[in-house]
Amino acid sequence: MSIDPKKVIRNIIFAYFLAGMFELAAVSMAFSWVPVACFTCFALMLYFTGAWSLHQQYKKYKIRIFRFMEFVGYGLGLFCLIVSIMICLP
Repeated sequence: MSIDPKKVIRNIIFAYFLAGMFELAAVSMAFSWVPVACFTCFALMLYFTGAWSLHQQYKKYKIRIFRFMEFVGYGLGLFCLIVSIMICLP
């Protein structure tokens, strides 16, 4: 992964945006729990791998925006999980 903070943050924001699109697709397919679960898993993988990558970068370079975006990723992942559970409940 690149060391340049601008490139890293740009890539992570793109990954978070893509995960949001997966979650939006999951919400729009609320007729069955199977597509909701599949698209939510895709979104959670993007959120948590992005946050984990930022955590590794923060440990190495101590750039504060990496830590902030890491917590944003964890928060969005938790929000995604809660929304999906609420959709699947009758």
